[in-house]
Formats: sequence, structure tokens, C-alpha cells
Amino acid sequence: MKKKSPRVASTYVGLYGNVAMQKGYCEDCQSMAFIIDGRIACCGEVFDALPDKYKRESHPEQKRKRPTPKECAEVIDLQGGRCAYCDMQFGGYVFREGRAIRLKVVFDHFIPYSLTQNNYSHNFVAACHVCNGIKTDKCFADLEEARAHITLQRMEKGYV
Repeated sequence: MKKKSPRVASTYVGLYGNVAMQKGYCEDCQSMAFIIDGRIACCGEVFDALPDKYKRESHPEQKRKRPTPKECAEVIDLQGGRCAYCDMQFGGYVFREGRAIRLKVVFDHFIPYSLTQNNYSHNFVAACHVCNGIKTDKCFADLEEARAHITLQRMEKGYV
């Protein structure tokens, strides 16, 4: 006999430190449970509702950190000494309103620290200070989406 799907009242993504897990409320079990591989953990029924909000369940370490010097060198080497967003060489120049601006390297949390408090080394990219200032705390699906947004903003701000 086929079991019926649980009635779902609400669903959200629970943030546990730097880990995100979908949770849903099962009215049959009268509880919130994790959604794992499309099934609600309380009773194993298929769960296909999409989350409609995020909720901080526990907090990670509340200190923004830079990558270690070794990690900085690895990131810069991996990126060929270029900005992750505009692909310009660090130490090179851009011009704005006729003025030359030398590109300085900064390390950016690709997924904003303000959203996840994620200081893991894989969340850092080397960016020029211009692109980092444009990106700020915006969140993008991938690097290509970030590049498209930042390139447009650079042009609108007059960087060449």
C-alpha cells in the first residue's frame, strides 16, 4: 500500500554555522525535520516543497578573517596573478576620468561573510580593489554571474 505524502505547513533553509540544511514541517508528525535527498527525515516521505526563507539556527565563529599568507599565495598563483572578476593583472593600471589607478590585490569572500560568516579558504578569491568595492556584499550564483555584474558596473563608473 502506498503511503500518502506528508502535509507540509512550511519549509526553510536552516543555517548551522557555515552549513545550510533544508527543513520542513510535517503536519502528520507534528514536527520540523531535515529534508535529505528529497525525503523528510521524520517519516521518510517524499518532500518536494521549496524553502521560502532562511533561518539562522546556530552561529559560527563571529570573527572575519583573512586567508593565511600561504593561502593568499596559493590563490594568487591559481588565478595567475589576476583579479577573479575583471581578469586584470595585479599591479596593472585602469583609468577613470583620465586618472591612472594602480590595481591592488585584496581577498574577497566570494559568498559574502555577512551572509554565512564563512572564513574557509575555498571561499576566498583574489580581487582588485576596484572590483571588490563594486561587489561589496552581493551574492552571485557563480563566478560568471559576478563577472557580468561587475563588468557592467565598472563601465558605468567609467573605468577603462
